[in-house]
Amino acid sequence: MIPDNFADQFVDVFDRGHEEGGEFQEYEVYRSEVGEHVFQVTVLYDEPTANAILLAGSYELINAQDLMRAALDQGAMFTHVQTLDQTALGSFQHEGWEHFFPNARQRLDE
Repeated sequence: MIPDNFADQFVDVFDRGHEEGGEFQEYEVYRSEVGEHVFQVTVLYDEPTANAILLAGSYELINAQDLMRAALDQGAMFTHVQTLDQTALGSFQHEGWEHFFPNARQRLDE
């Protein structure tokens, strides 16, 4: 979710990346767990346009169980970006889920 005042800038960078064939295939995930809370920054890179998108967020692990299962089942992770009023702005598919949920199998077995 991003604030409305950043929506146009996001859409411009997102569209430019897809028009030039980059599609933000490269990404990094920085995350930290504090108790049951996860704080995360996802950095999406588009080489052809030399752009990067940074998305910050947080969640409670107890609320991520279904998402972990879906990521394991699909073998991929998706990032969907929307404004506060739920206007969809763009989506990214990530080939792996491990950077998002490094201990998913262990957590789901508990």
